[in-house]
Amino acid sequence: MDLKKINKLIAEAEKRLKQLDTERNKVIVDLEELQRINKSGFQVKESKSLFPKAKVTKDSPADEKISLFLSLFMGRRDIYARRWESFRTGKSGYMPACKNEWVRGLCQL
Repeated sequence: MDLKKINKLIAEAEKRLKQLDTERNKVIVDLEELQRINKSGFQVKESKSLFPKAKVTKDSPADEKISLFLSLFMGRRDIYARRWESFRTGKSGYMPACKNEWVRGLCQL
């Protein structure tokens, strides 16, 4: 291997290392923000993503969103999440859906 090729490989490795450092610093900032939110008990009300490079976003095709959703419940095709929102308190979240929700005593809602 000649000196010119070695210098090119060194430059490429240094460039990649710089990219990894930048990505690592971004992840550290995201982690610190999540830890701050967790410690304060603060509920995030804005829709700003903490992970803007996520593979599945609100603009992703439906099949990608469905694949992500199903991966969260891997092996449990009988259970899925239902979103709820309290208009009185403004709180929202997800809970397991029950296909017998209208049968008294079967589902704990």
